[in-house]
Amino acid sequence: MEKILSYHKKTIYSLNKFFTLLLPFFVCLFLLFGCGKGNEFGSAGDFASVDTSLIGIEISDSNLGVKFNPPKNWELTSTLASKKVLGLGGKGSKEKGRFIFLPAYIFFNHETDQLLNVGTVVFDDSGKTFAADFELYKSTLSRSLNPNIKSMANFVKDGLHFTYFKGEQQNFVWIKIICQNLKGSTVQFDYNSTKDNFAAQEKAIKSSIATIQLVN
Repeated sequence: MEKILSYHKKTIYSLNKFFTLLLPFFVCLFLLFGCGKGNEFGSAGDFASVDTSLIGIEISDSNLGVKFNPPKNWELTSTLASKKVLGLGGKGSKEKGRFIFLPAYIFFNHETDQLLNVGTVVFDDSGKTFAADFELYKSTLSRSLNPNIKSMANFVKDGLHFTYFKGEQQNFVWIKIICQNLKGSTVQFDYNSTKDNFAAQEKAIKSSIATIQLVN
């Protein structure tokens, strides 16, 4: 019995040593392949510079707390859009955890049928931290749009933290960018495009995202 126990102890020791030696290898594989999946649409480098030939006039809004340029030829249309209610329990649900998207600007490209909504996201439970609101936002999107979400990533530009979601639904591609303004409110940029026209406008969308800055 003692010989058997001794043998098993040596075996376990050898296996532990083996996996300890292999751990750095598995970590490297994870960093190389696992982390890249959420970065399909772009990385911080993609939003570091602006191609001014691909963007429209600058919009600066102190109420939203941001300034930005829409893609070129995406024209400002009526902002009298209905508020959009999303939540863990869906529209009309009594369950807490809903949020409302209030569009302030709507830009539309009539030639390519592409749309940009810019506005604020208001949550049911006021007083929460941005981190808590973001977790609610992420879980709501994941629940209502899954498996349409294709990638999600975080990046920092000029000290401003962004999170983007890229997804596909039927014949459309959408990109949602959220950030926190200096007042602590959550601002959303919602880019929508047909799949056929997305590739031709991708650089313009990235340039538009690169123009987003905070204002007082």
